[in-house]
Amino acid sequence: DGDGVGNNADIDDDGQISVHGVVTPAGRRHQGDEGPRGSHRGEPSGEGRMRITALADPAHWLKLPPDEYVQQKNEWARRVLESTLRFVPDFRDHIVDTDIFTPRTIRKFTGHENGCVYGAPQKIRDGCTHLRNLFLCGTDQGFLGIIGSMLSGITMANLHLLRPSKSL
Repeated sequence: DGDGVGNNADIDDDGQISVHGVVTPAGRRHQGDEGPRGSHRGEPSGEGRMRITALADPAHWLKLPPDEYVQQKNEWARRVLESTLRFVPDFRDHIVDTDIFTPRTIRKFTGHENGCVYGAPQKIRDGCTHLRNLFLCGTDQGFLGIIGSMLSGITMANLHLLRPSKSL
């Protein structure tokens, strides 16, 4: 259905869509395959990365037919980028790669209801799995976002590694 190729963005549990692009200074070349606008794809130069996020209605994205879905993704990427230029200098000539995804993409690759990016439907608060010494942490464990993922890792380390436990 058009997902997984040539686009870069994020969606959160509120249905936000974000567009990612690697931005490099003019004239900077990357090793690898020829990319957009004559640049070379490869490892990001480390010069910068832009992440743009906008709200997205999961119902809208989930019901679109495949051909219209791809067209809508491209159109919304353009519109979100144009809106961004109201707040930052025009960086379009420095874009090396872009990636866009929607709630539909999230549902396709994770199975999460309505394309919710955060977490599994069933939370395992103690992080225990059916495999010995394998503990779940991150957004699927019950905390949200980057900070939540870090807190989850700390919590699981404290719970299972720093305390004597039957599981070890």
